[in-house]
Amino acid sequence: IMTLKSERQAFADAKQRCNNPKHSRYKDWGGRGIQVLFSSFDDFYKEIGPKPKGYSLDRIDNNGHYCAGNVKWSTREEQQHNRRTLKQNTTGITGVRKVQAKGLVTDTWQAFCRELGKFKQLYTGPDFSVAVDARKDYERSHK
Repeated sequence: IMTLKSERQAFADAKQRCNNPKHSRYKDWGGRGIQVLFSSFDDFYKEIGPKPKGYSLDRIDNNGHYCAGNVKWSTREEQQHNRRTLKQNTTGITGVRKVQAKGLVTDTWQAFCRELGKFKQLYTGPDFSVAVDARKDYERSHK
């Protein structure tokens, strides 16, 4: 008999993040309107299947609900690539920012990523479109 303990825990944790305003991360899930739309754990498990070792629950569309067609098990690296653009991002492109350097006359743009929690620079220079392309190339090569 399989207990499916980690799968049940992933389902329960998602419901807490979405439904419990007292959860420490509620603002990032339920506070953004994200819901768990599976009517039961059995429906969730039929959709996603067994959890591979070292994987965690992920939404394919980070702004979408936990629902059929939008959930999968992902590695930590895959999770890091599937993040929303933060409020302080002024470019609208994840992983691209304007560098504020003293004494520079022209704008400098930087494309970057984080791999397993470590910062990795992809491009630094005067061309915004090159920075965007560098980040998009990185995303394509790491799907």
